[in-house]
Amino acid sequence: MRSNGSVIGRLNIPAASGTGSGMWFNTDIYVAKDENIWPTITPTPSITPTYTPTSTVTPTYTPTVTPTLTVTPTNTPTYTPTYTPTYTPTATVTPSNTPTPSYTIRIYVWGAGGGAGYNSGGGYGGGGGYAYGQMVVTSGTSLYLLVGNGGDTRNSNAGPGSSALGGGGIAGTLGYGGCGGGYSGIFTSTSYSQSTAIIMAGGGGGGSWDYNITAGAGGGTSGASGASYGTDPGGGGGTQTAGGSGAISGSTSGSALQGGSPNTSGDGGGGGGGGGGYYGGGGGSGNYNTPGGGGSGFYNTSYISSGSLATGSNNVPGNYNVTFNGSTVLPSGYAYGGNPGPNQGQPGCIVIVYSGTPVGAGGTITQSGGYTYHTFYGNSTYTFIPFFSGVLANYLVVAGGGGGGRFYGGGGGGGGMLTGSVGLTIGTTYTITVGSGGTGATAVVNNPSTGPGTSGNNSSISGSGISTITAIGGGYGNGANNATDSGGSGGSGGGAGGYGGSGTGGSNTAGQGYPGGNECSSGGGSGGGGAGGSGATSTGASGQGAGGSGLSCSITGTAVTYAGGGGGSGGNQGTPLNNGGSGGGGYGASDGYGSSNGTNGLGGGGGGGSQPNNSYYYAGNGGSGVVIISASRSATSTTGSPSVTTNSGNTIYTFTSGTGSITY
Repeated sequence: MRSNGSVIGRLNIPAASGTGSGMWFNTDIYVAKDENIWPTITPTPSITPTYTPTSTVTPTYTPTVTPTLTVTPTNTPTYTPTYTPTYTPTATVTPSNTPTPSYTIRIYVWGAGGGAGYNSGGGYGGGGGYAYGQMVVTSGTSLYLLVGNGGDTRNSNAGPGSSALGGGGIAGTLGYGGCGGGYSGIFTSTSYSQSTAIIMAGGGGGGSWDYNITAGAGGGTSGASGASYGTDPGGGGGTQTAGGSGAISGSTSGSALQGGSPNTSGDGGGGGGGGGGYYGGGGGSGNYNTPGGGGSGFYNTSYISSGSLATGSNNVPGNYNVTFNGSTVLPSGYAYGGNPGPNQGQPGCIVIVYSGTPVGAGGTITQSGGYTYHTFYGNSTYTFIPFFSGVLANYLVVAGGGGGGRFYGGGGGGGGMLTGSVGLTIGTTYTITVGSGGTGATAVVNNPSTGPGTSGNNSSISGSGISTITAIGGGYGNGANNATDSGGSGGSGGGAGGYGGSGTGGSNTAGQGYPGGNECSSGGGSGGGGAGGSGATSTGASGQGAGGSGLSCSITGTAVTYAGGGGGSGGNQGTPLNNGGSGGGGYGASDGYGSSNGTNGLGGGGGGGSQPNNSYYYAGNGGSGVVIISASRSATSTTGSPSVTTNSGNTIYTFTSGTGSITY
């Protein structure tokens, strides 16, 4: 072909067989220029390469490692100790810095006043002494208080009387003089002794029958001596080491906690008894009728800090006007000696004060100015518990009064009277029994052998965990011409009948009352004893014996006098009598005027009956007793229908008859 044109490609052609291996021939392909000798060719690819994998490559070896050996230890050692030490403590270790709950109390103590002489111109009883101190009290301890009673005042021929609670000495054998007042104190146990004493104030001495001279006041470091008269001195005051000396030969000296008594020589009638104390005062003279000396006070420095003692002056108690937090501490009506005429000495008093709200228990609790006051009134024993989880209740228990005798009959004795405080367990039920009064003798004409009345019945508080508190019923009054004409014994004794016998007044129960009056050789009946004083002996054909005075108690918030003795009947009097003892004692009958019953709820003795020839021969019945419980919390239940009142944060339950119960 001509190469007239454009080369459009090159063709490689392999050589023919036999022309030499691997040989190729090349030839160009031309397109003629401007000549249309070739048909138009539209190239179409004859081969569209498609690649299809001919195989899927899967790895032929995926190595998996499987351990061919599990190693198990052939020897796992087990260790068992061959010695296990055991530690046993040889001592219990109590941390030394764990405090015992405690607080400080202020203590104010007054002894009781001495009784006055019989005559209106006679001698005053000595005032009670004073003691003060501060003391730290702790949980688990208790303090035991004895608060003395005022000395008795003796009527004509009434006999020497009874020693007042707190060691007051008795008067002369015929009476007339006053008995010494009792000490007041706080002790570590109910074994009231010098060895257990924490703090004490002495009682005042008893006044003389006549001669307006004053008995020795209570101490103080020493009690005051009684005044002298004529050639005879009064009884000496007790000291820190010895009792006061007796006034003259035959008068007894004071001793540990006990006052002395006058001599029985001479007229033996007008001397005063010594006051009780750490050492008691000496007895006065029965010759010139001199008064007794006062007992001493005391405080133990192992317990008491800031202690002080003060002796009274005449019939005025020591430091009577002391104040704390702007108020006088000593309540009215306590610790003064009796005024002549005759009048009993006033009971002692103890007041405990501490800061804050009440945490202790005992006594009558009041609050004022951020302080708590516990007041303990005289003629009783108490317990003060600094920390108390139960209920410490104050109580008054008065038994029924005795019935009067008939035919110149003696008055019935007042019911026995007890006050104090007792710890009651929450959830325990306590039984309350209120004694009824005795029956007065009825008229049986021409049969005087039936002269006596009957004694009153006991009142009590009893229950698990406490010692039963029992007040004894008042003794019966007797009538004339009976076998002995003597009054019956009881809480207070009944009066003897009148008209010519030799009967004696009924004896009392210690700490609950006083004896009845003795029989007069001619005339009316004698008075029954009361909780605060002895019954008087009748003075003759136109006379009669007054009932002994009762005793005041403020457990309800108001001072009320309880357990007065019944008055004896008149002889041939034609006038009404008014001789019942204060505190519900009935008055005796006389010609044309009847007797009266003792007052119910106060335990007064019944009045004596008169002659058998008229309707006034009947004697009075004794009054029923009462039981009162006061505490700073209310009871959960009661039976017996007590009345319920409140005072100074305390709830007060008053039982007046039958049997009941109380549960806190």
